[in-house]
Amino acid sequence: MIGLELNDTGITAAGPDGTLLEIERGALASPGFTVIEAGHLQVGGAAEKRCRQVPRQINHHFWDRLTSEPLQDPAYAGWTHADLAYAQLTRIWEQLTPMHQDVLVAVPDTYAGQQLELLAGVMNALSIPTCGFVSQALAALPQETPAEILLHLELYLHRTVVTVLDCRREAAVLGNVSVEGLGLDRLRSAWMQGIADEFVRRTRFDPLHDAATEQALYDRLPALLSALSQAEDTDVDMSTSSATHRIRLTRNQMERSLLPLMDALHRQVTLLQQDYFRHQAPATIFVSHRAARLPGFCQRLEAATGTRAHPLTEGAAAKGALAFDNAFPRRAGRKGVPYRNRKPTEENQPDPTAPATIAGHADGHPAATHLLYRSRGYPLSETPLVIGRKIPPGTFGILIQGRTEGVSRCHCTVALRNGRLVLTDTSTYGTFVNDVKVAGETELVVGQAFRVGTPGEELQVITCLENDETPVT
Repeated sequence: MIGLELNDTGITAAGPDGTLLEIERGALASPGFTVIEAGHLQVGGAAEKRCRQVPRQINHHFWDRLTSEPLQDPAYAGWTHADLAYAQLTRIWEQLTPMHQDVLVAVPDTYAGQQLELLAGVMNALSIPTCGFVSQALAALPQETPAEILLHLELYLHRTVVTVLDCRREAAVLGNVSVEGLGLDRLRSAWMQGIADEFVRRTRFDPLHDAATEQALYDRLPALLSALSQAEDTDVDMSTSSATHRIRLTRNQMERSLLPLMDALHRQVTLLQQDYFRHQAPATIFVSHRAARLPGFCQRLEAATGTRAHPLTEGAAAKGALAFDNAFPRRAGRKGVPYRNRKPTEENQPDPTAPATIAGHADGHPAATHLLYRSRGYPLSETPLVIGRKIPPGTFGILIQGRTEGVSRCHCTVALRNGRLVLTDTSTYGTFVNDVKVAGETELVVGQAFRVGTPGEELQVITCLENDETPVT
């Protein structure tokens, strides 16, 4: 089994023993870049090494905007973002295919259903044996995780995503927020501009004036950031045919570029606090290695959000996806790729050979199968069903309409847990069963109703009968 972590800053893969695999020749990560030159398409690291020299022929949005719509860019006439994703996955699979392993994919938590379907189609077209998709935030969680509602932060090229996870029992995704336009690409541009300004001030040399020196500076950024994460300052040399120019760069200069992102994260975490933490500050935020290794990132994040930042190891989601090996039943002839944003406990792992059945409770109650709201039945599963005024992208939910006074954006969740239906209140105003306010969690049975808001909207737990259970008179 191979775990594949799909992040456009650098796709990574982990083998069965948890070690990171060479995903490109000589590299453990493949960035989401393509370039077209002389009619030839290059992908990954080779394309990124041209991104500042031929910017009009570069595309690095295809994973972020994964669709099958034709591109308007003249350089990519006749292409779609799905075609570019196909091209990169082709190269990656050529590198990994000698292992002849099934694949579990940790996917961005912002992906909507249509994007997951499109990704499944791309992987099927490449004959990649994909067993399942897993929430990237969920897969990245370490084995020893606090039993609380916590946050996970992931940095992509064009956005930063904060995901809320409930780890009080089985870890599950409750929702997420996305800081659009503030990702690694924006930070890189800000860092390069800051370095260039310092060169101009000190030496009158502008490294951004020439495409070759601009690309050279871009290529050196990872080493400069690494140096400044260990020391307060470092020397930067830039050579031309006539001279060598040198400046002294400080960590504080680079950290200034983080301020717009930190301001945005402060606002987003405040909103999440209102919806999920009952106005108490969230205590823990797990930070992907992509963000944690940036100079001063974790310290400024803690100051901006009031949380304890815990850096994750490189490829944490790729390695963590392997833990879901037994979470996806392998049924012959199954179409599509299943998706999980809840981590099953050891005793709740599905038996791949067992037929799918719905059993009743030992106390005689039939099994809950749906929630009824405004004459529509919403199917229940182990994946939390979010109920509220705003359903986060990439999650399943019921949008409350009409009387929304006292209804939080993500008011509560319901999910099947070991065959029983559990309601978890995450609201500011409370969820009521039989007019009694829920304290944290409660179990629901068929026939019960619960209310969100005041005067509120009511939802009822029901069960649907199979055809052979319908009485015949």
